[in-house]
Amino acid sequence: MIKLQFGESAGRFVQEYQAHRADHITKNDRGILFEKNTAVTDEVRRWILQFGADVKVIEPEWLAEEIRKEAKKMLEQS
Repeated sequence: MIKLQFGESAGRFVQEYQAHRADHITKNDRGILFEKNTAVTDEVRRWILQFGADVKVIEPEWLAEEIRKEAKKMLEQS
């Protein structure tokens, strides 16, 4: 199960165009909480990374750490 917190801007996009990807979407004061029971593949990682700072991985923690490391590597290359 992955849980992602999307900010307002990305949340609107995900809710309008990619809601079919979610098992459950909950609107909250920060945007939307996206929940999906799925294997974490490279495609899923790339999908998350495309939203930049407008998404936060809530669960699983190991995925949150992978995304943080990838973002750090991206910053080091600029």
